[in-house]
Amino acid sequence: MTEKKSDCPIKIKEEKLCYNEVQTQIKFLQGKILTVIDASYNDKEQRKAVKDLINNFFSYQLNWIYDISHPNIETLNEHQVISLDEIKVKE
Repeated sequence: MTEKKSDCPIKIKEEKLCYNEVQTQIKFLQGKILTVIDASYNDKEQRKAVKDLINNFFSYQLNWIYDISHPNIETLNEHQVISLDEIKVKE
């Protein structure tokens, strides 16, 4: 069986993990949390304030995940770059 070519660089067990897949799951969770907030607050201003806090938190986390999964050229120049093939994963 041949392995499918993919842009997903991180391999977890036998599946590769892409930023887009992680982003989709996190945004799904964010939507669920925002739905609970909608049902939890009667006051419109308080509900908006809490939702803004949650949205800012998720935005920050998604940016952080993007940054660590897509290093810029300065980061690559400052650090030794190794191939994923060189990394041995303990099973």
